[in-house]
Amino acid sequence: MTGGNKYEENVSVSYGWCHGRSYGGVVLASGKTGQEIYDAGYSKEELYDSNVISDQEYCAFLEYLASIGITEDEYLAELPNRPVGGSSSSGGDSSSAGGEAQYDRGSEAAALAAEASGIPMATSIAASEENKSVGEYMNNAVVAAPGLENAVPISQGGNVIINGAPSNQTFSVLKVLSGHTDAAKAQAAAIGGRVLNVARIDASVYFDTATVNFYMPGVTAGQNIQVYQYDYVSGQWISVAVAEVREDHVVVDMTSLGVLAFIEVPAE
Repeated sequence: MTGGNKYEENVSVSYGWCHGRSYGGVVLASGKTGQEIYDAGYSKEELYDSNVISDQEYCAFLEYLASIGITEDEYLAELPNRPVGGSSSSGGDSSSAGGEAQYDRGSEAAALAAEASGIPMATSIAASEENKSVGEYMNNAVVAAPGLENAVPISQGGNVIINGAPSNQTFSVLKVLSGHTDAAKAQAAAIGGRVLNVARIDASVYFDTATVNFYMPGVTAGQNIQVYQYDYVSGQWISVAVAEVREDHVVVDMTSLGVLAFIEVPAE
């Protein structure tokens, strides 16, 4: 993406993440969708004024621009040439000729960009829905957590041991919200450690115990890594048994799905 936006350091418009959240066409409570903001033709000053466009609405707007294949700079550049009242013609009907023409141009641009990069459009869309880059999505990984610098990438390649028996199950490694990262940092500070990464772990299988091998490049054998799971009822972090720490791997014994924080604690 060329140019910038008011969350330049936190947003990757190409894959639709904004502070680790995805709002797309979702209607926020008493809020605007990304397409509504686009159609209304808000100016740069209005977009950057939080009294006019909330942070969540702005995230939705950026993701909508990505979905039609244009950048914020391109949107702002076309504003002077748009009909009064936004991109829609008479009465704001988005299905009118003007709206259709602009949507078609955006769709064509997105399709051509995907084709040129060799990435199937379906893959790009699926990655965006998980707030991930294409690389993260294809590798079932989380490379960066919102608000966390120098995160250690984490992924899961399958072969989870379910209730003591080998299986072909793969546990999904998903993005968290910035609030999870903040809470994990507080937990790390309380035990004198450093957060390596935070991820939400999901699966389509029921289990009493699951031994999950997480790939974390750079981890070394004997490194003191503690794993905590966020308890939504108490608002506390609960310690999770770490079965093994070896080169590039952390093996965890889970009893339920949820948000895990991987924290390095200095050896005593």
